[in-house]
Amino acid sequence: MEDLKTPANMPPIDESTISMWPDSLRYGLIGGLVLIIYSLCIISFDLLTSSLIMASLLGLLTFVLYIPFVFISIINHRKNSLGGYISFGRAFLVGLITVSIMVVLHNGFSLIYNVMNQDTWGTFRISC
Repeated sequence: MEDLKTPANMPPIDESTISMWPDSLRYGLIGGLVLIIYSLCIISFDLLTSSLIMASLLGLLTFVLYIPFVFISIINHRKNSLGGYISFGRAFLVGLITVSIMVVLHNGFSLIYNVMNQDTWGTFRISC
């Protein structure tokens, strides 16, 4: 008998035997590097100090950059590792791990950059 989770032509796949870490780690690292390059572009063009509206739009764009990497990570894990089917909980965990890796990389870069360049704190205080 065929049900929604397992079609007749495909053997059932046990999600607990397949690791979600390779896909989450791959796309988390790629996304983190993209965010670091994005931050370097913002810093090099001095866009944060131009206006409050520009800083708000750049902050919003930063959050928008997270979305494609989460979806690509979930879709890749579903297609390549699980045979085309994924539960909501599994997809949520893959996305959460991907975002967590991206956040750690991006915030780690920001912290290191701001510690190395103490003079940038003055410009951030003036713009706010």
